Amino acid sequence: MNLKGIPMLVTVLIATQSNAQKIQLKGKITDCDTMLVVFQGPEKSDTLITNNGEFSISRKAAYPELSYVYLAKNKQSIEAYKNGDYSNLNNRDFARKQLFLDPGITSIQCTFAKFEKAPVERLPGASQNLYDDFQARYTPLFKMARVLIDTSYKVGTEQEKQLCRNLYNRLLRIENQVAEKFILENTSNLVGAYVLYDHYKTDNYALLDSIYNLFDSRLSASYYLKSIKDKILALKRVTPGAPIPAFMATDMNGKTIKPENYKGRYVVLDFWFTGCPPCLKGFPKMKAYADKYKDKMELISVSCKDEDSVWRRYITNNNLTWTHILDTRVSNNLAVLFNIETYPTKFIIDPQGKLVKICTGETEEFYNTIDELLKK
Repeated sequence: MNLKGIPMLVTVLIATQSNAQKIQLKGKITDCDTMLVVFQGPEKSDTLITNNGEFSISRKAAYPELSYVYLAKNKQSIEAYKNGDYSNLNNRDFARKQLFLDPGITSIQCTFAKFEKAPVERLPGASQNLYDDFQARYTPLFKMARVLIDTSYKVGTEQEKQLCRNLYNRLLRIENQVAEKFILENTSNLVGAYVLYDHYKTDNYALLDSIYNLFDSRLSASYYLKSIKDKILALKRVTPGAPIPAFMATDMNGKTIKPENYKGRYVVLDFWFTGCPPCLKGFPKMKAYADKYKDKMELISVSCKDEDSVWRRYITNNNLTWTHILDTRVSNNLAVLFNIETYPTKFIIDPQGKLVKICTGETEEFYNTIDELLKK
C-alpha cells in the first residue's frame, strides 16, 4: 500500500481542545409524550425522560463525534432498556438513530416510527455528510457479508457451508479495502479517524501505526485516535507465543484475580457482554467445557459493557459457576489492555502464562483447540 502523497482536504473539520464547543441535539416526537431519551457519545452518555415529546440535550465537545440516540416510549420498554433486557425491546416501542455531530445545533421533528430515517437539520453538517458517504460505500458490502454468514449456518452440506464462508471472507477483505481508501482520503478529519477506529481491521501494528501517523496532529487527542494508539500498543503486547500482559482485577465475590495465580494450568479469558447474542449462545457449551476440563483449565469470563446488577443477575440466573470479572464502561481496562474489538473473544493461555491462540466469534475453532491441547 502506498502511503505517500495522500491529499489533504481543503476544508479541515477540526475543533481543538482549547476551542471546545457545544454539541446540542433538539427533538420533538409529534405522536408520543412520555419517553426515555438516551444520547450516547463515544465517551459520555446522557439520559432524560420527557413528558411532552420534546427534548434538548447538549454537551461540550472538542471534536465532532458519532452519537447514538435511543428512544423508549412506554414504561415496559424504558425499564427493559434500563435493566439491559434488550430481548424485550421491539421496533414499536424502541427506536434508534446514528448521527455524526459537529459542534452546533442538530434538530429533528418526526413521528416515533419514522425516527430512524427522519431527516435532521444540522448547523453545520459536514461530518454527517462525510459519514453518509462512507456508509453508502460500506453498508451494502456489510449487509451482503452478514447474509452469507447467516446462510452458512443454514445450508445443508459442508461443501455449501464452506463456499459461503469463503465468499464471506472475500467480502470482509473488500470491506477493509473500502474502509482503507476512505481513511486515506480523510486523514484531516474525525470521520476518517472514526472509520480507522471502528471499521478497519488489521493485526499488523506497524501498518496501523503508519496510517495513524498520517492524521493531522491536532486530532491526536480525540477519542478515536487515542483508541487507535492504545490498539497499536496492545497489538505489540498481545502476541501468540509471548507472555500475556500483567493485570489485576476483582471477581464478583471480591477475590483478586492475577494471571500468575494460575501458573501450571491452562487459562481461557473470555470477553463478552449480555447484549451480545453469540456470546450468550455459546455459554451452554462453554459451561460443558469448563466442567469437562475443570482439573486442567481455568475459565475467566470478562464482561465489558454491562451494569453491575444486570451482569450479576445474568450470571446467577444462568448458573455460570466459573470466575467472572466486570470490566465496566467507565474503566474498560482489560478490554483496552487486550485490544478487544469483537465479541466474544477468547484468549487461550498455556500453563507458563504464554498466549497460545486468540479465537473471535462463537465458532468450533475454540473448542477444537481446547480439545487438542487438553486431551494430551
